[in-house]
Formats: sequence, structure tokens, C-alpha cells
Amino acid sequence: MAGVDHPDKTRKRRWGWWVVGTLLLLIVALVGGHRWWAYRAEAGLERRLGEYRRAGEPVEPGDLMAAPVSDAENAVPDLRRAASAVPQKSARWEEFEGLSLGLPLRDKEVAILEDVVGGHPQPIALVRAARAKGGVDWGIRFVSPTIHVLLPDLNGQRGLANFLHASALLSHHEGNDAEALERVGDLLFISRAVDRQPTLVSHLVATGISAMASKLAAELAPDLRIAADGAGAGGAAGPEQVRALIAELLDDGPPRAGFRRAFLGERVFEVDTVKAVVEGRLALGDIAGGGPPPAAAAAVGYLIKPAALSDAAMMADHVTAVIGAFEASADWPTFQKVAPADRPNEMEARPAMHVMAAILMPSLDRVVVTQYRATTDRRLTATAVALRWYAMEHGGKLPAALAELVPRYLPAVPADPLAAGGKPIGYVAGRARSIVYSVGENGTDEGGSEQPTSTQRGVVRPDRLDKWRLQDSVLHLTRQPRPKPEEDEQPEARTATTEPATRPVSE
Repeated sequence: MAGVDHPDKTRKRRWGWWVVGTLLLLIVALVGGHRWWAYRAEAGLERRLGEYRRAGEPVEPGDLMAAPVSDAENAVPDLRRAASAVPQKSARWEEFEGLSLGLPLRDKEVAILEDVVGGHPQPIALVRAARAKGGVDWGIRFVSPTIHVLLPDLNGQRGLANFLHASALLSHHEGNDAEALERVGDLLFISRAVDRQPTLVSHLVATGISAMASKLAAELAPDLRIAADGAGAGGAAGPEQVRALIAELLDDGPPRAGFRRAFLGERVFEVDTVKAVVEGRLALGDIAGGGPPPAAAAAVGYLIKPAALSDAAMMADHVTAVIGAFEASADWPTFQKVAPADRPNEMEARPAMHVMAAILMPSLDRVVVTQYRATTDRRLTATAVALRWYAMEHGGKLPAALAELVPRYLPAVPADPLAAGGKPIGYVAGRARSIVYSVGENGTDEGGSEQPTSTQRGVVRPDRLDKWRLQDSVLHLTRQPRPKPEEDEQPEARTATTEPATRPVSE
């Protein structure tokens, strides 16, 4: 009959409307679910940020800005001028950078250092002027996205630290130990100044410079000349200078404050970066080195907003937990017991759901163990300097136990940061071998063993192994022979050596 649909056409039309309706309902459900998920994720993140604000902790990039310091009290301009005055364009600088310096200096090294350091007193004078000032403000403008914030001073301060290290070794070689110890103080000051920058990379550079200062003082200690009383004479270090250095090495306050500052800055960086992505101000490719943000950045940010904001909250929780665990732990074994896993459990269980966290989260465990290593370095070095001081006042004889150093030479016997339960650092005094030592990262006391750990055995040049790769971390109290220069080795020995000794500022 004309005007009447065939039953098959009617069924097809109804089926089509049903499909369209179902698709529309599915789209509405997906959009609604996406918006609800994004709302919940954003609310959870803002709740955390509100808690940080109430605790007086930084939340926005602007919160990381340093308190203003007057020009007259700001040490930074002098430190910048000191770094610029380092003769990095001199003919000898490239040779200098290739040296693996140690004591006693070799004739070739002395000649190079005299050219590089001897004729350039300005960096040292400027650092001395900086040390006399009470404030530090690097003038860094923290704006969003924080991933674009530059830290232009780090390379210059590393170069300055290397220059000061070389100057100290040359001063010791020339018999001026008072000046050599001043260079140690310079390095510790620069480390503290760099640590005022609230970023993880700045803290690692500061920790490296602190480790350089500790290593330098430890190198000087075996034949450091210390005056019997009063001011040092004839280049000898004065007792009060030595006492001040020991106190500074044992002061954990500034490094721990720098750690907290850096981790709070890292938390701001991670959250701000996620927000910049979801708001379309930053592209994922920009974070991963893929170039400028594409035109579709806003659309991508909208699509990943719920998962990205959830990741931001997870990362903020994780950094906060690491800070709490560190501040509650006097030693590395305790931290390992109370700290969260290096990667959050939910991230390990469903990695595909945590793309932002996978891109942004560093391995914080390695940062923390570096912190405990640096503390160990400082305490071992302070003890070695105190033992040298004791020996200078007792006819070259070392004490039978570290307790004899208290209270004149040390305020207390330092605990080993890599050992559990406040165990004191180890000490062996003997005719053949006198050392102070830490149990090392394995946490077990092998009596000051310098044997490689099981993973490092069989190397051709164990004398070039990093001390953290040995069973115990040992500091000798007597001058040890330096390893042969690499150019004197057999070619096969050089190729088999793992991590040859260098002069780094970040370990």
C-alpha cells in the first residue's frame, strides 16, 4: 500500500535511532564521567595544597622567591664576580681541567696550578668578601611553568669551587696550611649559598661542593700543621681556625635545611608542571624535549586532566612522605625502614595510568643516600682533623679511642650516618694502618675493610674504585701513595678500570 513503510525499513530506522541514541548516551556518560573524575582529582589536589599553605609551605612558584636582601648584605654579586674572575680562558685551563689532583702534588701539577691559580688572587678575595655578608639572594624569578626557569649560576659556582680546591692544594704544597683551611671554609660557604636555591639540581650541586670541601680537608689532614696555641705562625693553622672548621663540618643544620628546601621546591615544580599541561600552557613534548607546544596542547591537556591531576596529588604525597621520613631518620638504615617505596605502589601497579608521574618523578632514593653520604664524609673528615690536632699536641701519638678526643678536640664522638642505632664511626689506630671509617651502604661493619663489594671484585685497578663501592668507607690518617697517572698505566689496565678518580663537584 502506498505511503506505508515496509516492516523491514521500519525496523532498520528504529535500529538506527537506537544506535544513535546509545552513542549519544555513551558520549554524555563519558563526558560526564571525565568531568566528574577531573572535578574529584582537582578537589583532592587543592585539598593537599591547602594543607601545605596552612603549614606555611610553598605551593605556587612565587612562593619559592627568596626574601629580599639589601645589596650591601647580599653575598651573591661577589660570588658571581668571583666565578667570572676564574681564568677559564687561560692557556693552561684545559690542562688544569684534565688533572686528577691529590696530595702530594706532582711537579707537572704544581707548574700548572701556579699558572692557573698563582696569578689570579681576585676570585679568592671576592669569596672572602662574600663570606663577610649576611644574606644570600640569587634573584631567581620563579614563574609558571617552572620547567622554563633557568639556573645560570650553577656552572660558574662549580668552576669557582674547582679553582678554590686547586688553590688549597697549592697552598698546602707551599707550606701555608692556614690558607689551605680557609679555602675549605670558602667551599663550605659556597655550598651553603648554592643550597639557598630551592631546587633539587641546586641541592645536588651544593652537596657536591660540600663533598669536595670534606675531601679536601681529609687530604690535608695527614700532615696538616697546627700551631700549639694562639694564632698560627709560619703558615700553620691556628687552633681556633681548626676548631671552627670541625664545628662547621659537624653542623648538619644547613645541609638538612637545604634538603628540605629543595624537596619542597621539587613538589612545587611537579604540581606546577602538571597544571601547566592541563591548562594547555605546556605540552607533553615540551617536557620530554620534543619541541615547542603543539596547537593541540589545550585539547591534550583537557583529555588527560583527570589522570594528570591525580598524578600531581600522588607525586605531592610521595615527596611529602620522603621529606617526613628523612626528617625522622638520623641514619640511612632508619630512613630505608620508614620511607615510602622509590615509586608509589599505584604507579607500579598501573604504569599506563600515570604518564605524568613517569615523566616527572626522579629517583629520590639516590638523592637521599647522597645526602647521608655527604654527612658521613663531613663527620669522618672532622674526626680525622681532630685526630691530627690531638697528635700534634701529643708528640705524634694517636689516642687509643675516639673518646679521648672529647671534649677538647671533638664535642662528641660522631655517629655513623650509614649505620643503624647511633653507632659511632669506626676507628683503628696501629703502626701499619690508622683509619677512621663508616660501615658503608651495606650497613655492616667489616672493621674498615677496603675490599670491593661483591659487585666490584675483579677490576684491574681497585685503587681507583669509588670508596662507596668498598665494604667500608675508609679515611686514612696517614699520607697514602697516590695512584700512578693514567698515562703511566698499561692500555689494558686503563680500559678495565671502573670510574677512575676525577675532580668532580657532584658525586
